[in-house]
Amino acid sequence: MKNYLSLLLITFSFLATQITAQVDHSGWNTLLTNNVSSEGKVNYSGFSSEVAELDAYLSKISSTDIPADSNEALAFWINAYNAYTVKLVISNWPISSIKDVSAKVGSSTPWDYSFANVAGETYTLNHIEHEIIRKQFIEPRIHFAVNCAAKSCPPLLNRAYVGSKVKQQLAMQAKTFINNETNNTLSADAVTLSKIFEWFNADFVKNQSLIAFINKYSDVKVSESATVTYYDYSWKLNN
Repeated sequence: MKNYLSLLLITFSFLATQITAQVDHSGWNTLLTNNVSSEGKVNYSGFSSEVAELDAYLSKISSTDIPADSNEALAFWINAYNAYTVKLVISNWPISSIKDVSAKVGSSTPWDYSFANVAGETYTLNHIEHEIIRKQFIEPRIHFAVNCAAKSCPPLLNRAYVGSKVKQQLAMQAKTFINNETNNTLSADAVTLSKIFEWFNADFVKNQSLIAFINKYSDVKVSESATVTYYDYSWKLNN
């Protein structure tokens, strides 16, 4: 009986460890702190000088199982997307736009280039964003977290996402992006928004209007009858 109880305790301990296991994103966090400003401007030359550290982090996530916990998994996939985007840019440096990568790698778009190894599988950035993050997590605020290396993208957070804080981090990114006049101009009766809100409208209007979503984070109260227009999107590099 004693041996049975001991085995049971060991089994439960193992399962608890598996369920609560967290992926170590500290290497990526250090790289972001070193090379991304508080406004989200990216020092790609700095990342290039620390490519060994970046490769070590990418090697880790390529051989790590996807966390079972939903928040840990969400943070994991956002970090993977952002880290591989940086890798794609510095591997094809110098460029003035993320779109310049296409000709260098022989792909129709940089987001359709299959190169990102995560948990033993190779993906395109499009697959990670649209087939995994958007479909599995149903979280519209990821559009303020995944960064496509362009000026009109939401700023790259200069810290890694972590499961225990990911919801708070997404809320912070939403508030920062929506109230940044470079991306969105808000008034009570008219708004000019980032193209992100037009391209991914369906993600933002589940059980609410687009204006209702904006008002959750905006410093200005926008009327439901406000006129909505959209800014052109700049694909220049976010450096």
